[in-house]
Formats: sequence, structure tokens, C-alpha cells
Amino acid sequence: MSLPEDIVLDQIRGDLIGQAWPLMAMYFARACHRVPTHLTPDLILYRAQTRQSDLWAIYDKTCPLPLLAAASTALRGSIMTIESIGGRDMKRWLRPALARFEQLAREHGVTEIEVEGRFAWQRLLPGYEPKRIAMRKILK
Repeated sequence: MSLPEDIVLDQIRGDLIGQAWPLMAMYFARACHRVPTHLTPDLILYRAQTRQSDLWAIYDKTCPLPLLAAASTALRGSIMTIESIGGRDMKRWLRPALARFEQLAREHGVTEIEVEGRFAWQRLLPGYEPKRIAMRKILK
């Protein structure tokens, strides 16, 4: 599955984090509040600024603002973890965005993706299995 043409998954360059953060912070705040996690929006921002993780924006090409969603990812060996992802109109972008993350992961030799999220996401993420509060998919 690829992203619909009107949905964009865009990695935020390090020099643009300060500009993008105000547009993303509310989504991370809600995501961190809904899931028992050690992450906070401040920690997500710190990890991105210190290059421990990457920030991603998901938006509609025809109407970029407000963003549809924001995500934070980290790479640990051959495992990509989507540490936090939150937004609006999730049914519109979640599966296609995860498919794009999977494609990018494969292109970079990543063999596994974990998504930290709510257990209710199980029904929205076929192929992922619960692991703690993370969903995991082995890439083939």
C-alpha cells in the first residue's frame, strides 16, 4: 500500500525542528497522555534536537496546515520504533503512513518495526502483534 497521492509523509530536517515543533507539539501531548509511556513532548523534542530520533509530519498536500499527524521514530540496529504518533482523521492516514514507513525501513535494511500505541490499534494494524504496549511487524 502506498500513500494516497494527497497524503504526504515528510521527515523534518534538523534545522527545521524549531519551526515545525509548534505545529506538532499538541499531537505528541495527546499521544503521550493517552498511552502509558515514559515519553513526554519535551523529551520527544529533546531527542529530535540531539538526533536520537527523527520527527515526521503527515499532511494533506492540498492543505498542509493544520497537519494531519506527527510521528517520532528511533532506529536501534535493524529495528525502527515509531515511538509516538498522533493526529486527527487517523483512519485516513494511519495505514498508508505505516506502509510508507515500512517501505523506507526496507530500503535502509531495517527488518522490524515497532509501533508504540494503544491496544485498541490492534484492529487497525493487521500484521502487527501486541508486544508490551508496542505493536511489532517483521518486514519481509
